[in-house]
Amino acid sequence: MMSARLFLRLCLWLCALFSLAVQAQPAKLSVEDFFRHPQFSNLRISPDGEYLAATAPINGRMNLVVMNIKERKPFGLTSEQRFDIVDFYWVSDNRLVFTLGNINEPSASDARTGGGWFAVDRDGREFRVLAPTIGQQAGAGNLVARLMNYVGNAPDAPDEIIVATNERSAGQSDVYRLNTRNGRKTLLTYENPGGVSQWVLDRNGVPRAAISGTADNGTYVWYRKDAEAKWERIGGARLFAKNFLPLSFGYDGTFYVISNIGRDKYAIYT
Repeated sequence: MMSARLFLRLCLWLCALFSLAVQAQPAKLSVEDFFRHPQFSNLRISPDGEYLAATAPINGRMNLVVMNIKERKPFGLTSEQRFDIVDFYWVSDNRLVFTLGNINEPSASDARTGGGWFAVDRDGREFRVLAPTIGQQAGAGNLVARLMNYVGNAPDAPDEIIVATNERSAGQSDVYRLNTRNGRKTLLTYENPGGVSQWVLDRNGVPRAAISGTADNGTYVWYRKDAEAKWERIGGARLFAKNFLPLSFGYDGTFYVISNIGRDKYAIYT
């Protein structure tokens, strides 16, 4: 039998534990707290490992900031009030490109918001518009928006990137080298499989593989040996059928794909 004194001590001990548990309960989050922007997001290190770029809340929007990793003092590169910086890349140790959008709004709520591509040095200088926003294009009276997507960095030019855009034809994607200093573009896919939704570059920045759509919502896979070779269709599948898709090229030229043929999950193959 438990003594009255021991029972009293046990009750006091349980009450103390309950009090601590109540005090340890975190405060309830408000709606504003739940939707508040993070202090930093999308952190990316410069190629030389000396600087860190990220998006951070400035003027109520997620803007682009850069900091020296040793000093840890963020420097704001942009001060957008209408849009957020939704994606960015290091072009070199000194230069970045970025695109705009609305993080907390449905992408289909306003087809004229965001987009475009812009370049700036990490010290905030040498800003350049590489592609206007969709709203700016509509304001200029364009019936069809010219869309640009980042594909990769040009391996032999520190100020150039490789982009895919429908500049030549509204319904067709081409690959260009784009100089982020002067805005000049060089076409890399004069010969084009047509209807490409994804391009894959080799380690020299040459478009060597592609994915295009079929009439029944399936995919075609295209490949070429080098920049001068003709495109060959090497695969294809209907929607939801087993298939393989291009992934990347190794430094030794090995072509990597992903496939679920003969298995229930995708795996990487050469």
